[in-house]
Amino acid sequence: MSYGYQLLQSFSIFLLKYRCTMIFYCVNYCVPRESIDYLEQACSNRGIQFTEIDAASFDPDLDGRCDHGDLLFRPAISFKAIRAEQSLYNEGVATFYSDPEGRLFGCINQNLAFTRAGLPLPRYYTCFDFLPEVLLEKVEYLNGFPLVIKILGRLSGVGVIRVDSAAAMLSLVEYLIAQGQSPILSTYIEDAIQ
Repeated sequence: MSYGYQLLQSFSIFLLKYRCTMIFYCVNYCVPRESIDYLEQACSNRGIQFTEIDAASFDPDLDGRCDHGDLLFRPAISFKAIRAEQSLYNEGVATFYSDPEGRLFGCINQNLAFTRAGLPLPRYYTCFDFLPEVLLEKVEYLNGFPLVIKILGRLSGVGVIRVDSAAAMLSLVEYLIAQGQSPILSTYIEDAIQ
């Protein structure tokens, strides 16, 4: 019996028990088409709406989160897919994590974990792709320049860079993404210390 079949069988039992309608969100990034088609067909056979999330173009500010009672599954293993899954999750969404916080720590997302815990944070935006027009829009959301760019990697502050202009930000983000990084843009807090 395949893993995908077991997954949908479990969700089908849940559906029958609670008699509710739900959406099966499947986070995809380079997963073989055959696997995605199989999951979509299994959902269709059970009357479950299937929604494929393309992690490569996912924007948590625009695409929102799952609703209570929805199903969330990530067959993809990329960093982008993990971040999309972390952003889509909401309380009451069915996943295969035994610990509700488990999805945050497979690939640590401190900002999201802190936000969900109610801790105050400066505004931030994780860059997955180099899209200058989107990045320039995010500058306004982050309260303008200067901004902070953080390179992930648990380096105790190494890789935290202040940028004072659009040209500097675009150049640095383009370079970092070309190097396989997903930098975080953040609001600059005057006199903040480590």
